[in-house]
Amino acid sequence: MALQASSVLLSGPPSDPGTRAGEVQERLFWNDSEKVGEALLLAQHPEGVPPVRRRDEQQLPFGRPFAAFPHDYAAVRVVVAKVLDHLRRPASRLLREASQHEREARFQTWRDEAAQLYASAAAHRPAARVEQSQSDDIWRLY
Repeated sequence: MALQASSVLLSGPPSDPGTRAGEVQERLFWNDSEKVGEALLLAQHPEGVPPVRRRDEQQLPFGRPFAAFPHDYAAVRVVVAKVLDHLRRPASRLLREASQHEREARFQTWRDEAAQLYASAAAHRPAARVEQSQSDDIWRLY
């Protein structure tokens, strides 16, 4: 089944007709204001815009974006790379009750496991599908 897309025209604020040649006029870019975001949402959801979290509200920690994520080996690599990045400088709140030696040993174990999973994912084609049970295991682990 082919999807058809339709174009939508969003109009911006009118140019200031009083601007003389050579004067620099302030320009607005697509993401410069909340009004642009609201217009884009309205174009996507003409029946009514879903509630939107504002930038200044507290954001939740990263969550699983959909039930089958990670769905392919490229996504596995992204998740594992993010985990490895966080494990370079683990948050002090993690394993707070453990001794420094125990904490470092646990973090190193997690780094090793993540590196193995990354190597395994790199051995597959990036777009190759990850079975749902394996995807669930990976998500629970990380």
